[in-house]
Amino acid sequence: MQKIEILDLVIEPNSYSVYRLINGEKSPIALPKLSFTLFKYLIENAQEICTLEQISEAVWENTVVSNETITQRITLLRKALGDDPKNPKYIESIRGRGYQLIVAPTYKARKHYN
Repeated sequence: MQKIEILDLVIEPNSYSVYRLINGEKSPIALPKLSFTLFKYLIENAQEICTLEQISEAVWENTVVSNETITQRITLLRKALGDDPKNPKYIESIRGRGYQLIVAPTYKARKHYN
């Protein structure tokens, strides 16, 4: 199973888990499944601008959602990750276009953390 690393975060897609590494130890970050799916989509499309339409289709699939719903979910994801929208570390807003993951993820083979 591959793990994904983004700065101080470790993402385990198979178990829908996100951890912050603090002094070599992982501290869990609670993400609802929908927020995890959104984060995973941004990771899969790292450093590309993801439009609201693309996010809607990928994350909500056959459900029509408003742009406000997507914005609210991004806000919840940022809050859980501790990401400041005014000085983003992970997710950047691209005015009038969408969102993008700022940092390229690193894909790692299974690694054991404390």
